[in-house]
Amino acid sequence: MRKKQTIPLSLLPYFRKWLVKNGWNGRKHGNDYLIVWKAKHKQIEIVNLKMNKPCLPVFKIFLNEYLDCGKRFLEELA
Repeated sequence: MRKKQTIPLSLLPYFRKWLVKNGWNGRKHGNDYLIVWKAKHKQIEIVNLKMNKPCLPVFKIFLNEYLDCGKRFLEELA
């Protein structure tokens, strides 16, 4: 069984804001629990900082944008 990937707690608020900015709807339950959905996409869940399988490619897109733009990317989401 493959171990679930975890998201750093420091990036979770930025990732959540990025998801909302990109049309995802969701609910935040505490600091480390997030559920978001979007039409024609599978539901994304982050529970105890562990991402479900549909979350991984979306998080990868987020990280690529962060790597391309650097600190400015996170500042724009703050």
